[in-house]
Amino acid sequence: MTATATAIDTQYLGQSTQICCWRVDEHTIVDPGPTVSLQAIRDELAGAPLRRILVTHIHLDHSGGVGALLREHPDAEVWVSKRGARHLIDPARLIASAEQVYGGAAELARLFGEIVPVPEERVRIVAADGEEERDEFVIAETPGHAKHHVSFLHTGTGDAYVGDTASVRLPGHQFVLPMTTPPDTDQAAWNRSLDVIAAWKPRRLMLTHFGAYDDVALHLARAREGLRAWAALAAKLDADLWGDALAAAVAAATGQERVTGYATTMPAATLWHGLQIERERLAAQAS
Repeated sequence: MTATATAIDTQYLGQSTQICCWRVDEHTIVDPGPTVSLQAIRDELAGAPLRRILVTHIHLDHSGGVGALLREHPDAEVWVSKRGARHLIDPARLIASAEQVYGGAAELARLFGEIVPVPEERVRIVAADGEEERDEFVIAETPGHAKHHVSFLHTGTGDAYVGDTASVRLPGHQFVLPMTTPPDTDQAAWNRSLDVIAAWKPRRLMLTHFGAYDDVALHLARAREGLRAWAALAAKLDADLWGDALAAAVAAATGQERVTGYATTMPAATLWHGLQIERERLAAQAS
């Protein structure tokens, strides 16, 4: 393998450019995604054994397939934050919460497949004190999208594996959409996390949704501005009107055919709800 990371399009639910698993080197991947789309990873590995599975956060579109992969790769270990680790080891609460969000066990199984518990002895806690260096990575807590989110800077290449902290951007376009999913959206923490990533001065941002981008400063600025602007609009509009505004913005920036792609990554109503929860939390703190 060369030092250049390989983007594995997992073809999630038969669609391209939805979930990207990164193959950092011959034996290391980042965010394998759900069990239903692991075959693309198996095809890319072509029998090569995994040694490390790096997890930015434990939302199922990033980590749902970790336990299943570990069954196939007995020497692999999982790098994950302390907060995230307990949900990989015992996913019962994660599954129950996801069933509520997605409308029951049958729909959850269709979207993500089997969620296999991760043996505790296979877990390696990272960034327990906020930031650390381990092997060829700098690892930092990057909350905002999720409290347990971490990001990985590969020091050999300058590539930063940022999960959802640097938001969503589909290939060939400039539109950057923050993933303001419930219940953890926290704009203040998110902006601090963007500062952490910017301070790394990465060569590229490696997004799960979707691809690698070398216009780092511009992308981070758009992520920051998008977070501010869509939150401000959500405070004025209900979920339906906000979703209409988002669809119009995506169509104007990327073309009508990309509206479905962004909506598949995360429905607008879910993003609006995450911002609503944050507003309610801030209002309660201020009262």
